[in-house]
Amino acid sequence: MQQPKPFLAWLKKYRRKIMFWAVLILLLVFFGNADSKYYLHEDAKIITKWSNIALVILSVVIACLMLIIFRKHVDSWQHAVLYLLIIIVRFSIAAFFLHGIFGNIGLFVNRQFSTGQIQKHFVITHLNGDTIGLPIYYSIASRQIFTDDNDIISSQTKRHKIKDTVAVNFTRGLFGVEYFNYANNAKHAP
Repeated sequence: MQQPKPFLAWLKKYRRKIMFWAVLILLLVFFGNADSKYYLHEDAKIITKWSNIALVILSVVIACLMLIIFRKHVDSWQHAVLYLLIIIVRFSIAAFFLHGIFGNIGLFVNRQFSTGQIQKHFVITHLNGDTIGLPIYYSIASRQIFTDDNDIISSQTKRHKIKDTVAVNFTRGLFGVEYFNYANNAKHAP
């Protein structure tokens, strides 16, 4: 009988870990920060917050299911608690690395289904009335100040001056969070 080659034996031994890391890297590449360019920073934070809560709930549910499935390996109550703690630590570490991916998946899913259009009005201004530096935008409806990290508002305000009010069209997504639809707004650019 022929002995397996060392590389193939190593590959067979660590195939689950290799698959885990391959899937994680694919998720990072596919769901990187590509979708955050469609959102104002404050709107993206809403989805990221709910995605993190969903990740924690999912981790707890999976940890409990794993404990139920693997209960035959547990001899006593102390072992069960120890096993549960090990599972919680593992999922905490995974959640630390996956929360960004989960948030970006939430941004992506929100953008896939449109539930309506909304027009937001902003006043163009600068901090302390100074005209040097990047402008900031005051939202009339939400009474919040926005910086335009993704050039969403500034792409619609090229012909406007300080203290002008500008209307920007957003699309409401599946989760009720607005995103900027570049394809729709290219037709209506000022």
